[in-house]
Amino acid sequence: MTSNNFGHINNLGRAHTNALKQTWIALINAISKETSLQGKQIADSVYGDELFRAVG
Repeated sequence: MTSNNFGHINNLGRAHTNALKQTWIALINAISKETSLQGKQIADSVYGDELFRAVG
């Protein structure tokens, strides 16, 4: 996806951007509840990068 695509983060309005952020926060929090990892550890890990690329 390029920045010219409709769904690209650069083309989202404030409400959609905030909704996307809240969704990512909720997803990372849910994963951290099921594992021994904290949210920052998940986001900063190779697995967090893979998750982001798989979903995004």
